[in-house]
Amino acid sequence: ETKVVIIIDEFDGIPQATLRNFLYTLREIYNAKKKSEANNYIHSVGIVGVKSIAQLDFDATVSPFNIQDGFALPNFTVEQVAELYGQYTDDTGQPFHPSVIQLVHEKTAGQPFLVNRLGQILTQEPGIAPTEEISIKHFEAAYARLLNDDNTHFDTLVKNIRREPEFKTILIDILAGWRERIFNRRDANIQSLVTFGVVKEKDGVCVIDSPVYQRVIIDAFTPFINGV
Repeated sequence: ETKVVIIIDEFDGIPQATLRNFLYTLREIYNAKKKSEANNYIHSVGIVGVKSIAQLDFDATVSPFNIQDGFALPNFTVEQVAELYGQYTDDTGQPFHPSVIQLVHEKTAGQPFLVNRLGQILTQEPGIAPTEEISIKHFEAAYARLLNDDNTHFDTLVKNIRREPEFKTILIDILAGWRERIFNRRDANIQSLVTFGVVKEKDGVCVIDSPVYQRVIIDAFTPFINGV
């Protein structure tokens, strides 16, 4: 018997009007499935996105989901960064100095895109011989390039932190140290910033633990003065 598994990427980015009709359709299929084995062809539906289905603002009557499990993808540990970069070394023979692995994790806080993008820049840096060890000098050049990188990840980050005026106040308070922000998951603004991967909890307060994100946030909110 053939079963269909539906996996929807970028779920929370789908226009709500379009998604609402889709959810109604899934609900109708689900109801038909309960009435007849002939309609029992959808096994499950999986959604991939920044927000969980519980965080999306839908009429409770349209959701077809019987939520079994949610999976939050944590950032890489330093050991996982070493393992990932070690796979490249195994394939090419080009080693990384151990301090580079530590710096990659420190500067990216293990964020998967940043770890992979920084690794990509490091391994494509012109002038590095394929057998030459990737050193701190190479890391510094690659990190400078990353901070000025033009990519959709940074574009999405900036778009997310500009969604609500209060986000700017919270983030600048954290970065400048003007006001300690207690980590309160029931605060809708804090919850959103956590969901976007920008804010973390440390010792009961909000922190931005990625120096890369700190730089992007500062650039996003720095006003232009006299054209500068």
